[in-house]
Parts: sequence; C-alpha cells; structure tokens
Amino acid sequence: MTNPTSTTPKLSKNPSKAEEIEFVEQVAALVPDGAYLKELFTTQFVGWVSEQIKNDFPPNLAEWYFASLIEVSEKVGQIQAINQTFDNTLKAKDAQIVALNSLVDSLRSRNDALYAEIEGGRITRIDLQNRLSNADDDTEVLKAEVTALKASLYDWMTGARTR
Repeated sequence: MTNPTSTTPKLSKNPSKAEEIEFVEQVAALVPDGAYLKELFTTQFVGWVSEQIKNDFPPNLAEWYFASLIEVSEKVGQIQAINQTFDNTLKAKDAQIVALNSLVDSLRSRNDALYAEIEGGRITRIDLQNRLSNADDDTEVLKAEVTALKASLYDWMTGARTR
C-alpha cells in the first residue's frame, strides 16, 4: 500500500452528487496500469457509476450482478421453452409425414391391385375409368397435403432459426 499524498481523493461527510462523481473519477485515475483494479475502474464503469448517481440510484454492483443473472436465467428458460415447442412441432410434423407416406403406400397398393384386375380381365373399362378418376382425386389431394406440409415445415424451421 502506498503512502497517502495530497492527491488522495477525499469525500466530505455529506457529499453532493458532483463530489461523489468527481471522487470516483479521481479514484479511477489513481489506479496504475497493470493493476487488477484497473479492469474494474474502466471508463465504462466510471460512466455507469456516474449515471447511477445522477439518476439517484445507488451503484450497487452486487444487486446489478444478481439482477443480470436472474435476467439471463429467464432468457435461458424462454429459449428452452422455444426449443421444446420446436421439438414438439417437429415430432408432430414427422408423424403427419409418416401418416401421409402410409396413405401413399396404400394408394400404390390399390393401384397395383387395379393393374392386376386389368391384366386378369376382371374389370370393365367404365369401372376402370371410375376408379381412375377417384384415385386421381385422392392423389391430387394427397399431393397438395404433402406439399403444404413440406412448405409449412420449411417455413417454420427457417423462421425458428432467424429468431
């Protein structure tokens, strides 16, 4: 510890805001380069303390630090909730895709059965046209559903990444 000199900052018993700010600035100026405390008494810190004093807020570092920890913890909780929602949505979309793939497989089986009936001569042309029309309608509905699901999933995934 160095000996006090006439340049040692002093603070009166009931200092004004300006005196307190000047005191902090003087203390900061006394900390030599290379000292651990130099990292504490940065320009930003002195500015923050000065603003706290000007605005009638005591510069309580511990309170500020713990409030920041709570804020970060809340943000982490929000991010975890968003991730959980994302995971749940992906699982639901995956289940829809599996169901649609199953339906597509079923339609393919119906198609194969129709070809078998045609080759076996067990179906008339009118029956075939009716079945083909129904299958085309079903296929178009399914294609539209699959396309909409893919677009929805893509939009949702790219939107989640930009948040």
